[in-house]
Amino acid sequence: MAAKTWYVPLDIRERIATAIKDYIDLASHHYGRKYVMPQVGYTLQGRTAGVAIGTNEINFNAVLLMENVERFIARTVPHEVAHCV
Repeated sequence: MAAKTWYVPLDIRERIATAIKDYIDLASHHYGRKYVMPQVGYTLQGRTAGVAIGTNEINFNAVLLMENVERFIARTVPHEVAHCV
């Protein structure tokens, strides 16, 4: 069976970008240092929801994101930002 791939609509990508920026700003303020906004991709496949690559890249699983947008934004996004920080 082929892997299911889904398109992530612009409004959801914007919500995720805003959440990432908010968490980056929070960490910058808390730790007194400037963190940069990571690049974001939506090409991860399999059973992993997200992965942080170093401090400047996050890749999300679009299929898992689209299956449960609210929970994904509430749990996966801050988790991956924490890895970047």
